[in-house]
Amino acid sequence: LIISQSFLIIFFINLFLLFIAIISWKRVRMIVNYNYDSAQNINPDQVPRLGGICIYVSLIFFYYSSFASENINFLIMSLLISSFPFVAVTAFEDIFHNISPALRLLSIALGTYIMFYVYEINFPIIDIPVLGKLLEIESIRLIFYFLGVLVVTNGFNLIDGTNGLASTTSIVSIFSLFFLAYNAQDLLIASICSLIILLIFAFSIFNFPLGKIFLGDTGAYLLGFIISILLIIFFGNNPNISPWNAVLIIFYPLTEVCFSFVRKLLYEKTSPLKPDMWHLHIKLFFLMHDSGLVRNKKINNNLVLPMLALLWMSPMLLMPWVYQNTQLIWASIIVLFIVYFSYYIALPRIISQNGLSKSTEKNI
Repeated sequence: LIISQSFLIIFFINLFLLFIAIISWKRVRMIVNYNYDSAQNINPDQVPRLGGICIYVSLIFFYYSSFASENINFLIMSLLISSFPFVAVTAFEDIFHNISPALRLLSIALGTYIMFYVYEINFPIIDIPVLGKLLEIESIRLIFYFLGVLVVTNGFNLIDGTNGLASTTSIVSIFSLFFLAYNAQDLLIASICSLIILLIFAFSIFNFPLGKIFLGDTGAYLLGFIISILLIIFFGNNPNISPWNAVLIIFYPLTEVCFSFVRKLLYEKTSPLKPDMWHLHIKLFFLMHDSGLVRNKKINNNLVLPMLALLWMSPMLLMPWVYQNTQLIWASIIVLFIVYFSYYIALPRIISQNGLSKSTEKNI
């Protein structure tokens, strides 16, 4: 009961911080001369990208004010300390937009190293042909999960860009993990999941469909980092549950980042770190807007979330039916891959130039 009350208090603290960020943003914009101009910016207004900072500060309040158990507080503290390097870096990016992708990636790597150092983690062993044997070697297993955290963290940032997409995908991922933790009687992970869901829900009240505040790079990285760490801890402590469930839980951001990496490196011959406007959700946005289907950018922005529901909602819907059967998990992942690539290939590349629309020849 005490923990539940603490969660509710933090929920309202987060709501208050978000509200203050929104109403004070006009003055902040004038002070820092804020003008966000990016190829990936599809929102017509200059909206504050401070949602992630509010979530991080709310977690600090929880740590210093809660009556939660020692193991919950220690995990929260570890997450706060380890995420601080990239939170500090991306906070500058969200306000000034002058931080390079390489520096952001380096800060996430530093945060991951700190997390692995300060928190004792039993790294799970995944039954993968050939690679599975290598993962039994401790050093290789450590490198594998280190890179995994970097990939997943960046994956959540890549799907951020339309109202509600990254936050709703995060809620679905965390709720799916909560379902597994509840069934495994893992109260530590279940409690942390409950807290994070409440914080994201508070953010979503202002984000979708109002679009009054965005997660920013800080929020997308923070949620991706927390989700990846919680997945590693849970499956390491519960070896009786197939770790392939983790792939199903984070399927959408994982696919987005892996496909974008391959697409840029092999197909477009560009740097994988260079941002572009050919992610699935952005292609969908421009298809609706520039083809004349939906001209209003705000409405168009909000329509992307429900139109991609099959991707971000499926893990939560499938989990209760497949989590105990590895073959069914594999089948679900394969079907979702097919759905993702069918979506992507079916959407033409449409760009707007001088108010006119044209379709590029390359769909990939």
